[in-house]
Amino acid sequence: MMDLPIAYKVCPNLKRIGKANDGGYVVCTCALKETDVLVSMGVSDDWSFEKQSARFAGIDVIYAYDFSVSFLHFLEESIMSIPKFILRRIDKNLFWATFTLPIRYRIFFRKSFFHFALRVNNHKSSNFDTTVDDIFAKTNSSNIFVKIDIEGFEYKILHDLLKYSYRIEALVIEFHDTTFLKDKFRSALQLISSEFDTVHAHGNNFEGVDPSSELPEVLEVSFVRKSRHPDRIFVASFPTPGLDQPNDKRRKDLVFTVNFI
Repeated sequence: MMDLPIAYKVCPNLKRIGKANDGGYVVCTCALKETDVLVSMGVSDDWSFEKQSARFAGIDVIYAYDFSVSFLHFLEESIMSIPKFILRRIDKNLFWATFTLPIRYRIFFRKSFFHFALRVNNHKSSNFDTTVDDIFAKTNSSNIFVKIDIEGFEYKILHDLLKYSYRIEALVIEFHDTTFLKDKFRSALQLISSEFDTVHAHGNNFEGVDPSSELPEVLEVSFVRKSRHPDRIFVASFPTPGLDQPNDKRRKDLVFTVNFI
């Protein structure tokens, strides 16, 4: 069991948003319902969280960022899936999901739902980089929900992100390399704890659990503004029955216990 430097609060209105297994997150719906803008950093080929969040909370505007995908990228994958299916290298379900990607992308990302083929960074080192300052300059909303899954860049942008904490209702962040980047991970939680409380955690079972700390190597953590929920828990065990699902459905979900401050 590992100690984590952040308070864990009881949210009576947790709900899993997004598709089954990988792609869904457990969030505080009382915060989500007050959101009018969703900032999503990292979408890949799965925007089920964004789609269900918009439907559930009536979100008007979505700003999604991911430099690794685009309409042309999905169109290329769609075309390439045809011979793979003919040669029986992929099954019918995977073929259909891949073949329809460009259509589904065009249907969802339109009007006030935007996708920017940009990488979120703490500085602009290339022409495909953007910063937190640029992102928050696009809206004057003070009711923003932020989802972050950017493969380690979460540690780079947290200082900049928390400058806007007064405009953020809630966060869900997937932390990577919690063992290899242990000091960065703990520092990140300490930084977040000044403005937010934890309401949920889940281990991504595509990676394992560190045997010394018993903490998942990749950890999904949901936060809300401080003082939203008064009741505190000091020791919590995960996964949460009825809410959590394994990211990789072929493996068991990761079981772990955390001691919160």
